[in-house]
Amino acid sequence: NFTNDIGVAPMNMVIKMVEARPEGQGWLPVVKLSDVPTKNTGDPEMIALAKRILSLGGKGDESPLI
Repeated sequence: NFTNDIGVAPMNMVIKMVEARPEGQGWLPVVKLSDVPTKNTGDPEMIALAKRILSLGGKGDESPLI
């Protein structure tokens, strides 16, 4: 049974990843991009970099990759 329905009421919570640990490496911070800019999470500079790499963003976000 892949639903994990064991008769216990589920908790109403959201879990968001904040770091990742690639095999054999240390912990690395991550970013989450949202359709709602105020809901983006992570370092603001890394959010801007991710948006540039992925060609996301609005006016003023068209700076070239370095």
